[in-house]
Amino acid sequence: IARVVYARASNSGWLAGMQRHGFRGAAEIAATLMHMAAFANLAGVVGPQLFDSYHDATLGDEAIVQFMATHNPDALAAMRDCFRQLYEAGLGQTRRNSIPDQLEAYARHDKNKRDGVPLPMCPCRLVMVCLCALNLLMAS
Repeated sequence: IARVVYARASNSGWLAGMQRHGFRGAAEIAATLMHMAAFANLAGVVGPQLFDSYHDATLGDEAIVQFMATHNPDALAAMRDCFRQLYEAGLGQTRRNSIPDQLEAYARHDKNKRDGVPLPMCPCRLVMVCLCALNLLMAS
């Protein structure tokens, strides 16, 4: 997983390539985070430093944020929400105080902008819901 994150997902060349694809490229950037979140939740193989690296390469880069806001604002909002959920769930414990603060500011901004329309569920939250339901079924 680390090789994929460092060689592809956090790589400025890959991100530049995604920018050439407009809406679909922004969706792929967001989908990469969703896949990382699923791996973190199901297998526990995604370290917090990988989430920090991906955050720096995406939401930490103003050019990427502007690209996503222009071409696929829903993907940008979903990424912000997913990062926030990862940190709240303890799957992405960052060493920097600035990331959680930035994500909280984004959450307030996105909530005001979307007027209460719910975002798609992040896989880390979705997997937790599914696992809880499975445990309930197995217990009965």
